Amino acid sequence: MMKLSHSVVPSSIPEKKSKDVDVRTYLNKIVSGKWKLHPIQRNDETWNDELYFMAIDSLFKNLLISNFVISLHSSTEGYILDGGHRTRALLNFIDNKIGLRTGDGRKVFWDELCDSDQEIFYDKPISIVVYENLSPRDEEESFFRLNLGLNLGIGDYINAYNTIPLCALAKELGLKYAEDLKLNFNKVIVNENVFADSSTIMMVLLENFQTGTLKRGEKPSISKRAEIQTMCEGFRDAEFDADDIRKKVQKLMDIVTPRVIDKKWLCVILPSVQAIMLADPECDPQDVRDFLIDVHNFDTSYFYKRWFSISRRMVPNPSIPSFCNQRAKMFFEWRATPKAAPNKPRREELEA
Repeated sequence: MMKLSHSVVPSSIPEKKSKDVDVRTYLNKIVSGKWKLHPIQRNDETWNDELYFMAIDSLFKNLLISNFVISLHSSTEGYILDGGHRTRALLNFIDNKIGLRTGDGRKVFWDELCDSDQEIFYDKPISIVVYENLSPRDEEESFFRLNLGLNLGIGDYINAYNTIPLCALAKELGLKYAEDLKLNFNKVIVNENVFADSSTIMMVLLENFQTGTLKRGEKPSISKRAEIQTMCEGFRDAEFDADDIRKKVQKLMDIVTPRVIDKKWLCVILPSVQAIMLADPECDPQDVRDFLIDVHNFDTSYFYKRWFSISRRMVPNPSIPSFCNQRAKMFFEWRATPKAAPNKPRREELEA
C-alpha cells in the first residue's frame, strides 16, 4: 500500500480545555449569568422527574461522569453545548423542585438537608470541557456530534440549525403557534416535546411556501432524519422573504384556528389548506373556512362524500401531496358551484 504524499486529515475546531470544578463554582457561573444554556439546547420537556432525580443521585454517588461542554464567547460569556438537563437538575435541586430519596424511599428536599449534606453537594466535582473561539457552525457540529446515539427528534435537529435562516424561522414560528396547533389539531403536537414538534410541523409548511409547491404533507418521522437534514442544508444559503412567509403562515393559521368543528382537526387539514393557498394566494379565508364546514358537517353534501373518499378510513396515507392537491381542487369546484351555497352556513351562524 503506497503512502500518500499529502495530508488528508480534516480541519478541526479549536482545541478543548478540560478541568474539574466544584458544583458551587459551576452554579455561581450559571446564577450570575456568565454561563447560559445555548439556544441550540433542547428544552426541558424531554426529561421527566425520574431522570432529574437520577442526575442528583448520581452526583452524590460520584457516578456523574459525563462532561459539561461550554463554548466561551468571551471571558465573561459562555454557553452550555452539552449538559443542559444536568444543569437544570442542579438548579431544580437547590430550588426544592426535586428531592433526594432516602433509604426508606422518602423524599428530602434541599431546605431539609443538614448543613454538612449541603456542603457535600456544593463540594462535589464535575468535569468541564471548554472551547474557545467556536464559530456558530462549529457549535452546531459539536452539538450533533455530542448527541450521537441519542434519540434526537426531527424538531431537535431543525432547532439546532441556528445558522440556517429558514430553520431559525421555523423555530420562531413554531413557538409562536405551538399552543394554537396543540389546541386545534389532533396529534400534530404531543405533550412530551412541544418545542420540537412545533418546529417540525412549521418546517414542513415553510418548505412548501419557500418552494412554491406542496413538497411534503405529513410531519416526518425519525426515519426521515437524514432526508430532513439534507433538506435543511439545502436551504442554508437560500434567499427568502421572511416577512412574506410570516404573513402566509398567519393567513393559514387564521383559516384553521379556532377550528369550526367540535373535534380537533386531523393533521391533513394543514397541508390541504396550504395546497389551496399555493394554488390561489389571494383566496378568501372565509371561503376556505366555509368549505371546511361543508365537508365536515354535512354528510349529504357531494363534497363531503368526495372528502371522505380520501380520508384515513379509505386510504392509507391521506396527507400525501397528491391527496392534498385533490382537496384543493375540490375547494375550487365547491367555490364555483352555486348549488353549494345552501350548504354553506357562515361562521357567525355556527357561533350564534
